Amino acid sequence: MTQKLRYLLILVALCTLNSCGFSSETKSPIIELSDTNEPFVGKIVLENIEDNTKTEVTFHIDVNSIRREQTHQGGEGLLGDKAGIIVNYDKDQVILYNTSGGAKWTEYTIEEYKNTLAKVTFPYASIVTPYDYTYSFLNDYTAIVAKENALEIESLQLDYKLYSNLSLRQENFDTDEIKVKREMIALVFPNMPKDVHFPLLFKISKNTGDNNLKNETNLSEKGWKDKITQVLNELTTTANKVKSIQRGEVHPSLFEFKEEDFIKTRPEYFFNSYNNGSSWGDD
Repeated sequence: MTQKLRYLLILVALCTLNSCGFSSETKSPIIELSDTNEPFVGKIVLENIEDNTKTEVTFHIDVNSIRREQTHQGGEGLLGDKAGIIVNYDKDQVILYNTSGGAKWTEYTIEEYKNTLAKVTFPYASIVTPYDYTYSFLNDYTAIVAKENALEIESLQLDYKLYSNLSLRQENFDTDEIKVKREMIALVFPNMPKDVHFPLLFKISKNTGDNNLKNETNLSEKGWKDKITQVLNELTTTANKVKSIQRGEVHPSLFEFKEEDFIKTRPEYFFNSYNNGSSWGDD
């Protein structure tokens, strides 16, 4: 058998495997929840791809601790950026870190951090990612409409929520099947509405007059199905998806911050970048 023919047979075999669904790329999310009544301990990965920018958010969760880390690839100024927050109730500690404008980190007690959230006004970007709105809630909003069990991903039931302010509308899918302390989730998702459980999919767009939309009066069951299908199709267009939800032991070291190339700064300077557009520096 000639070398050229051997390569041709290998190529045909690979094409056949891919056409039968054996591609190396994972098409479906990995969801391993088992008992949804038990507190969730494990790892969750969300991903959003839009234009030439990929955003990935990873959660490591234990009963009394949570770490949220968000990374970016592609796009001007976003190559390799990452930002995160660690909440550790056992140590009474909140750590924020970010590489945007310089690798810096800072820390609070949990009460200090709550007080800061109460008095500091942020743009409608997440507290840990001043350059991205993908996984964050609006600063101010009005709840417009909600639908329980609107979407199913594998065996996971998600509820649908729609919020808006004067210029923006936000749609998200969340689930109460991931049991995590409500306060702990709210600390890594500032401004999270009270009726949201664990948020998984987000979409922000211009306000289109949704204030006339009501839970019961304006949408029949078919209307709801059509609306959810439309929202999901729009999310799919930007590849906003749940990559994996997996139970498993989480090593305590994940709730510590040991990055030696990060410079510690005082909290007021860390947050200064949000309020005044300055760098992360403390000079």
